[in-house]
Amino acid sequence: MRVKVKIGKDIQKKVTKAVQKEIKQNFVNKVVEDLKKDIRNGINPKTGKSYRALKPSTIANRRRYAKKNPTHPQYSPARSNLTFTGRLIESIKGKFNKTKRGIEIEIEPTGIHAGYNLIRGGKTKAKKNKEIAEALAKQKRYVVQLSKKRTELIVKKITQLLKKRFR
Repeated sequence: MRVKVKIGKDIQKKVTKAVQKEIKQNFVNKVVEDLKKDIRNGINPKTGKSYRALKPSTIANRRRYAKKNPTHPQYSPARSNLTFTGRLIESIKGKFNKTKRGIEIEIEPTGIHAGYNLIRGGKTKAKKNKEIAEALAKQKRYVVQLSKKRTELIVKKITQLLKKRFR
């Protein structure tokens, strides 16, 4: 997921490494933490509404898998918050880049997700967290897609931050 902010050429020239670092530390990391918090609270970041309720068969499977695998403290077999081990959500990172036309923030899951111990022995294959997020998106359980309202708020806040910094 990318958020692009177009800025004027006068401000573009002033966006130095120090300013980029400040925005990353003070803003991008906060956006990522808010995103993680919403997901753990069962809020779909794309819609701003709760994730769909889990089917009884999914709840039963989650309970069985939880017996063989370590779980996150906020895991609940009956609540959809995309948290089983917590690895996928913890892997979400934000990047900040200066482009020719402005600023770009990229938020995506990184790294590899270890496989799960199977109920009858064995283990599932490890997958890239990005692949898992894409599979969840097909089920309308979004991980890093943001709502239009949230994207507009990010653009507005970055623009305000830059204007304030360069007055």
